[in-house]
Amino acid sequence: MKNQEDLNVFSPDDLQYIQTSGRSLPQVLEQLARFKNGFPPPTLIRPVSRGDGVMEIGDLEERQTYIQVYEERSAQVKVCKFVPASGAASRMFHMLYAFMTNPEDLTETVKEFFQHLPQFAFFDALKGVLGQDNLQIESLLTSRQFDLILTYLLTEKGLNHTFTTFPSDI
Repeated sequence: MKNQEDLNVFSPDDLQYIQTSGRSLPQVLEQLARFKNGFPPPTLIRPVSRGDGVMEIGDLEERQTYIQVYEERSAQVKVCKFVPASGAASRMFHMLYAFMTNPEDLTETVKEFFQHLPQFAFFDALKGVLGQDNLQIESLLTSRQFDLILTYLLTEKGLNHTFTTFPSDI
């Protein structure tokens, strides 16, 4: 046990719950200390992509199987929506739409976006839809045809990624 001050944060009911849940008081205090002191940032190796950290649900039959499992099990639990976003994607897409509206306004942020485009999880998909129209993303980047790239990224002509649909595609 740490000290008497540590015990003061818990009510008698809390202490009873800790005991009946199979945890020890030192374990709970250590968990609380982690939240109080923060967690170290994770070391990321690379972004996830389809087939590498993200499983793509294939054909219609497989999709129907997952839908059926969801419908059967969701009645037994509380379902909530989780959107892993900090707002960075929304800000990024707002900035890209602003550039599409006024291509003369090539901000440093937009330049940085295109400089790092190959690192985004959607890059291979974007490269693929451009390739269907015999366009090479590398040439478009070299010739700075950013408006065309954004057309294929943000509109129905290509991936149709917008800041409202992006998180589900990650």
